[in-house]
Amino acid sequence: MTEEEFFTAIRAIQEYTVMIDRIQQESDRLKAEVKEHMRNHSLTVIEVDGIRVRLQETHRNHLDVQTLKQTQPDTYREFCKQLEVIRLIIS
Repeated sequence: MTEEEFFTAIRAIQEYTVMIDRIQQESDRLKAEVKEHMRNHSLTVIEVDGIRVRLQETHRNHLDVQTLKQTQPDTYREFCKQLEVIRLIIS
């Protein structure tokens, strides 16, 4: 990769990142509207143009790491695993 190709790639990544963020925000907004409509009309399943949409309530457990760290620091350290992650950050 030449230096110019390198710089072009970085600029393209930045542009795509902005576009992806905007698309994700619009998708999230539309999903919220669909959820609200389905709740308001007591719909749990609907099919539109062959696309099946289900509104499903789920439950999951979440470990409160901050409280565990504060109240039982030894247990926290015993089960805490350190991972190495290499991130590319373009801002």
